[in-house]
Amino acid sequence: MISAVVAEFNPFHNGHAYLLSKAKENCDAVIAIMSGNFVQRGDLAIYEKHLRAEFALKNGADLVVALPAGWSMSGAENFAFGAVSVIKNLKIAERIVFGCENDSLSLLNKTADILDSGELNLKIKDYLSKGVTYAAARQQAVAEIDGKCSEILSLPNNILATEYIRAAKKLSFPAEFLPVKRIGVDHDSDSIIENVASASKIREIIKSNGDFSKLVPENILKQMHNNEASDLALIDSALLFKLRSFSIDNIKNLPDISEGIENRIYECIKTAKTFDELCNKIKTKRYTYSRIKRILLCACFGIDSSFLKAEPPYIHIIGATAKGIDMISAIHKISDTPIIVSAKDSLSLDGFAKKVFDTERIADDLYALSFKTPKNSGGALTYPLIKLN
Repeated sequence: MISAVVAEFNPFHNGHAYLLSKAKENCDAVIAIMSGNFVQRGDLAIYEKHLRAEFALKNGADLVVALPAGWSMSGAENFAFGAVSVIKNLKIAERIVFGCENDSLSLLNKTADILDSGELNLKIKDYLSKGVTYAAARQQAVAEIDGKCSEILSLPNNILATEYIRAAKKLSFPAEFLPVKRIGVDHDSDSIIENVASASKIREIIKSNGDFSKLVPENILKQMHNNEASDLALIDSALLFKLRSFSIDNIKNLPDISEGIENRIYECIKTAKTFDELCNKIKTKRYTYSRIKRILLCACFGIDSSFLKAEPPYIHIIGATAKGIDMISAIHKISDTPIIVSAKDSLSLDGFAKKVFDTERIADDLYALSFKTPKNSGGALTYPLIKLN
């Protein structure tokens, strides 16, 4: 059996190592579907994607596949749909392993079924009319049907777990699911319990030059110390310059735009002096800070609503162990989705696939400027496959 794990590894830590170890149990190999240089909260990954791929390979993954920015910077539903699409299109993974706060597969399945029920949509619209966020409206609507399922939707990893299940059903992908109960601390927790902390806490420690040595696997600690963390503030001017070039019509076609928010965005762009200030000016009860960041970054990369109507059109493999190299050969034989392993593979892409890859290239080039010592452009075309023996 081959397992697949979806993660950001932002950064890789002991909790991720535990998840990969559980995925490895009773299994021949593990594939990690990993966000690229931009992540779901609408932010930069703290370390470059190839470095994070290497960390995963050193700690249990056999193959690392990058999830393109159009899906990695989406809300939970589209993020999960993109990731599960990639897993399905690989044609070799049979099991999806995910971390969650509640590891009751029956309850997660029941919650997914409720979310796909027709009666729920009318209830959600009613709550949305009261001005709450979509996530809150959905949770309150589910509470009217089943209180335990509503509790599932109160925690972020549970939400993603139900979305993986929903995506597999939507794609008619008969995957086996293995929920792994999250250890130590909650998502985004500020606490540290023994050698486990949330990714957000570790990012905070890294950026303040604190000691995170007990919170990450020892075999990657030196590399983490030797590599500079990205900083969104360093690309403020580039982001604002790009955003000020947009018309209202450009903004209307962005993912997740509705209810006239494009007018608010257009006006705020004119006066904001930093990207953070812009996001704070635009945000509302319905449009959270992270949601606004995702929308604006999508604008900068040329990601429009068409991305969310389709599956990722190629499989971009960025790292492999010796076992993973053998898996690449197997994937080439059985998958009918374009496979990118080296730069030359991208040259044959056309249509929507070329559009998505070009978007990823733009995102990578912007990411390269987010360091005190900017990196060279062209990373998407020049970075070789990470190989570990």
